[in-house]
Amino acid sequence: RRLPLRLPKRGPLTQADTLLQTVLDNAGKMETTRGDRKSWISQDTWTLIDRRISVRRSLPFDQMEYRRLSRLIRKSLTSDRKTRVTEAGLLIETKLKAGEF
Repeated sequence: RRLPLRLPKRGPLTQADTLLQTVLDNAGKMETTRGDRKSWISQDTWTLIDRRISVRRSLPFDQMEYRRLSRLIRKSLTSDRKTRVTEAGLLIETKLKAGEF
């Protein structure tokens, strides 16, 4: 079977399905840490990425929304890259003027 496991929509529940339902009812939503995220990517971009992930996982799959979010992410990443390059350039210029290089 594919993950994540889901309960059957029709028919009687087996003992395993009943146990799964009990676990799902008692388990809280896992909180993930985002420590490994790239620091140059803005929080707005990460929000778009998280929304695209939730659209991809949702049923029924909304391909139009997924494509729309992918385009927005691409534009946002381009903007983030430009910001990163600009900030790096300014840092290099100030260090050059100060004679640190």
